[in-house]
Amino acid sequence: MRGFASSVTIVTSVDELGHPSGMAATAVIPVSMDPPSMLVAVNQSASLFPVLERSQRFCVNILPLSQQHIVKAFSSSDMRNQRFLADEWQRTPDGLLYLASAHGSVICVCEKSVLYGTHSLYVGRVTSVIAGSLSDPLVWFNGAALALQS
Repeated sequence: MRGFASSVTIVTSVDELGHPSGMAATAVIPVSMDPPSMLVAVNQSASLFPVLERSQRFCVNILPLSQQHIVKAFSSSDMRNQRFLADEWQRTPDGLLYLASAHGSVICVCEKSVLYGTHSLYVGRVTSVIAGSLSDPLVWFNGAALALQS
């Protein structure tokens, strides 16, 4: 799977008290335009898993190259307490966190989930999209972040 190039995203959710949880993810795909929907794959050992299971809401933040530093905190459990410290995090009206400096943030309500192996696949109906700046995307390939060459 390391040879499969993917956009880098941060998937976030909140628990019943509004405490945020999140993870870096490349297993994220658009599913359909009618209805608009996204799929995210979450390892059942990830700290986001129990939060997402209860809340059934998530936000997919599509990262630009300039946000590469954020990925490290969301990829390491040792840095969990540093994940939401950046000023760029804002809340949607219903309390989900989104990254204001992202290419875009896609807000979803889970319509279906499937357990498969070590992961849960969540299909979310898109309820809103927050457009950001269009700059160079952050791409993950062979275990490292890369810039696309034009």
